[in-house]
Amino acid sequence: MPPPGDRLHGAPVVVLVDAGSASAAEVLAGALHDNRRARVVGSRTFGKGSVQTLLPLDNGDAVKLTTARYYTPSGHSIQALGITPDAVLHPEDGLRRPAPISEAELPGHLAAEAGAMEGDNAGEVLPGQKPIDAALRELKAMAGIAPVPAPVAKPPRGKPVPAPSATSPAPAKPGAKPAPATPQ
Repeated sequence: MPPPGDRLHGAPVVVLVDAGSASAAEVLAGALHDNRRARVVGSRTFGKGSVQTLLPLDNGDAVKLTTARYYTPSGHSIQALGITPDAVLHPEDGLRRPAPISEAELPGHLAAEAGAMEGDNAGEVLPGQKPIDAALRELKAMAGIAPVPAPVAKPPRGKPVPAPSATSPAPAKPGAKPAPATPQ
Protein backbone atom coordinates (compact mmCIF):
# COMPACT_ATOMS: atom_id res chain seq x y z
CA MET A 1 0.00 0.00 0.00
CA PRO A 2 1.44 3.42 -0.95
CA PRO A 3 2.19 5.86 1.84
CA PRO A 4 -0.34 8.60 2.61
CA GLY A 5 -0.07 11.53 0.21
CA ASP A 6 1.36 9.44 -2.66
CA ARG A 7 -0.66 10.85 -5.56
CA LEU A 8 0.84 8.31 -7.94
CA HIS A 9 -0.41 5.42 -5.77
CA GLY A 10 2.95 3.65 -5.78
CA ALA A 11 3.52 3.90 -9.55
CA PRO A 12 7.22 3.46 -10.41
CA VAL A 13 9.31 6.60 -10.83
CA VAL A 14 12.70 7.02 -12.50
CA VAL A 15 14.76 10.21 -12.20
CA LEU A 16 17.29 10.84 -15.00
CA VAL A 17 20.29 12.95 -13.91
CA ASP A 18 23.71 13.85 -15.23
CA ALA A 19 26.55 16.28 -14.49
CA GLY A 20 24.31 19.20 -15.44
CA SER A 21 21.74 18.38 -12.73
CA ALA A 22 22.29 20.79 -9.86
CA SER A 23 20.81 22.34 -6.75
CA ALA A 24 17.04 21.74 -6.49
CA ALA A 25 17.24 18.89 -9.02
CA GLU A 26 19.76 17.17 -6.75
CA VAL A 27 17.61 17.76 -3.66
CA LEU A 28 14.58 16.24 -5.42
CA ALA A 29 16.51 13.24 -6.80
CA GLY A 30 18.09 12.59 -3.39
CA ALA A 31 14.77 12.88 -1.54
CA LEU A 32 12.93 10.55 -3.92
CA HIS A 33 15.79 8.04 -3.71
CA ASP A 34 16.15 8.16 0.08
CA ASN A 35 12.41 7.68 0.52
CA ARG A 36 12.54 4.67 -1.82
CA ARG A 37 10.14 6.42 -4.12
CA ALA A 38 12.32 6.57 -7.24
CA ARG A 39 15.30 4.94 -8.89
CA VAL A 40 18.00 7.42 -9.97
CA VAL A 41 19.55 6.72 -13.39
CA GLY A 42 22.36 8.59 -15.18
CA SER A 43 25.70 9.98 -14.01
CA ARG A 44 26.83 11.78 -10.85
CA THR A 45 25.28 15.21 -10.46
CA PHE A 46 26.99 18.62 -10.19
CA GLY A 47 27.24 18.81 -6.39
CA LYS A 48 25.63 22.21 -5.74
CA GLY A 49 24.57 21.60 -2.17
CA SER A 50 24.73 25.04 -0.61
CA VAL A 51 22.67 28.21 -0.45
CA GLN A 52 24.26 31.63 -0.76
CA THR A 53 22.59 34.82 0.41
CA LEU A 54 23.65 38.20 -0.97
CA LEU A 55 23.59 40.84 1.77
CA PRO A 56 23.76 44.45 0.53
CA LEU A 57 25.91 46.87 2.51
CA ASP A 58 25.18 50.57 3.12
CA ASN A 59 28.04 51.66 0.85
CA GLY A 60 26.58 49.81 -2.18
CA ASP A 61 28.84 46.77 -1.91
CA ALA A 62 27.50 43.35 -0.96
CA VAL A 63 28.65 40.29 0.94
CA LYS A 64 27.80 36.80 -0.20
CA LEU A 65 27.37 34.38 2.69
CA THR A 66 26.79 30.66 2.57
CA THR A 67 23.73 30.31 4.75
CA ALA A 68 22.68 26.66 4.35
CA ARG A 69 23.69 23.27 3.02
CA TYR A 70 21.46 20.80 1.20
CA TYR A 71 21.13 17.31 2.64
CA THR A 72 19.05 14.36 1.52
CA PRO A 73 16.57 12.95 4.07
CA SER A 74 19.10 10.28 5.05
CA GLY A 75 21.64 12.98 5.96
CA HIS A 76 23.84 12.74 2.83
CA SER A 77 25.43 16.11 2.02
CA ILE A 78 25.13 17.07 -1.63
CA GLN A 79 27.85 19.76 -1.46
CA ALA A 80 30.81 19.06 -3.79
CA LEU A 81 29.75 15.39 -3.99
CA GLY A 82 26.47 15.32 -5.87
CA ILE A 83 24.04 12.43 -6.09
CA THR A 84 25.33 9.04 -7.23
CA PRO A 85 22.76 7.23 -9.39
CA ASP A 86 21.54 3.68 -8.76
CA ALA A 87 22.19 2.82 -12.41
CA VAL A 88 25.22 4.58 -13.91
CA LEU A 89 25.05 5.49 -17.61
CA HIS A 90 27.82 6.62 -19.93
CA PRO A 91 27.64 8.60 -23.19
CA GLU A 92 26.24 6.55 -26.07
CA ASP A 93 29.37 6.74 -28.22
CA GLY A 94 31.49 5.27 -25.43
CA LEU A 95 33.67 8.37 -25.17
CA ARG A 96 34.05 9.71 -21.65
CA ARG A 97 32.51 13.17 -21.38
CA PRO A 98 33.31 14.49 -17.91
CA ALA A 99 31.48 17.67 -17.04
CA PRO A 100 33.52 20.74 -17.98
CA ILE A 101 33.24 21.80 -14.33
CA SER A 102 31.69 20.60 -11.11
CA GLU A 103 31.05 22.33 -7.80
CA ALA A 104 34.19 20.72 -6.34
CA GLU A 105 36.35 22.38 -9.03
CA LEU A 106 35.08 25.93 -8.53
CA PRO A 107 37.59 28.24 -6.84
CA GLY A 108 36.57 29.00 -3.27
CA HIS A 109 33.83 26.35 -3.21
CA LEU A 110 32.45 25.18 0.10
CA ALA A 111 34.27 21.93 0.85
CA ALA A 112 32.50 18.63 1.31
CA GLU A 113 32.09 17.43 4.86
CA ALA A 114 34.97 15.73 6.66
CA GLY A 115 35.85 12.31 5.31
CA ALA A 116 34.06 12.78 1.97
CA MET A 117 36.02 12.38 -1.27
CA GLU A 118 35.49 15.27 -3.67
CA GLY A 119 37.03 16.59 -6.84
CA ASP A 120 37.72 13.45 -8.87
CA ASN A 121 34.13 12.35 -9.00
CA ALA A 122 32.61 14.62 -11.63
CA GLY A 123 29.78 13.00 -13.52
CA GLU A 124 29.44 12.85 -17.26
CA VAL A 125 27.27 14.85 -19.61
CA LEU A 126 24.77 12.45 -21.22
CA PRO A 127 23.61 13.95 -24.53
CA GLY A 128 21.19 12.41 -26.99
CA GLN A 129 18.27 10.01 -26.84
CA LYS A 130 20.05 6.95 -25.38
CA PRO A 131 19.93 8.08 -21.71
CA ILE A 132 16.21 8.75 -22.07
CA ASP A 133 15.71 5.32 -23.63
CA ALA A 134 17.71 3.72 -20.79
CA ALA A 135 15.58 5.51 -18.16
CA LEU A 136 12.42 4.37 -19.95
CA ARG A 137 13.68 0.75 -20.00
CA GLU A 138 14.37 1.03 -16.26
CA LEU A 139 10.86 2.38 -15.67
CA LYS A 140 9.28 -0.42 -17.71
CA ALA A 141 11.31 -3.02 -15.82
CA MET A 142 10.10 -1.55 -12.51
CA ALA A 143 6.51 -1.70 -13.79
CA GLY A 144 6.93 -5.29 -14.99
CA ILE A 145 6.38 -4.36 -18.63
CA ALA A 146 8.19 -6.47 -21.22
CA PRO A 147 10.87 -4.52 -23.09
CA VAL A 148 9.87 -3.17 -26.48
CA PRO A 149 12.10 -4.29 -29.37
CA ALA A 150 14.46 -1.63 -30.65
CA PRO A 151 13.23 0.13 -33.80
CA VAL A 152 14.70 -1.03 -37.11
CA ALA A 153 17.31 1.45 -38.28
CA LYS A 154 16.65 3.23 -41.57
CA PRO A 155 19.51 3.24 -44.07
CA PRO A 156 21.41 6.54 -44.13
CA ARG A 157 20.56 8.98 -46.93
CA GLY A 158 22.40 8.26 -50.13
CA LYS A 159 22.98 4.60 -49.29
CA PRO A 160 21.46 1.98 -51.59
CA VAL A 161 18.37 0.21 -50.32
CA PRO A 162 18.58 -3.60 -50.59
CA ALA A 163 16.65 -5.10 -53.49
CA PRO A 164 13.11 -6.15 -52.56
CA SER A 165 12.35 -9.80 -52.16
CA ALA A 166 10.24 -11.63 -54.72
CA THR A 167 7.21 -11.41 -52.44
CA SER A 168 7.31 -7.66 -51.76
CA PRO A 169 6.87 -4.82 -54.24
CA ALA A 170 9.71 -2.39 -54.87
CA PRO A 171 9.44 0.74 -52.75
CA ALA A 172 8.16 3.80 -54.61
CA LYS A 173 10.48 6.77 -54.94
CA PRO A 174 9.20 9.95 -53.27
CA GLY A 175 7.16 12.01 -55.77
CA ALA A 176 7.08 9.22 -58.37
CA LYS A 177 3.88 8.50 -60.27
CA PRO A 178 2.56 4.95 -60.11
CA ALA A 179 3.61 2.80 -63.06
CA PRO A 180 0.82 1.89 -65.48
CA ALA A 181 -0.52 -1.62 -65.12
CA THR A 182 1.17 -4.07 -67.46
CA PRO A 183 -0.91 -6.65 -69.27
CA GLN A 184 -0.19 -10.25 -68.44
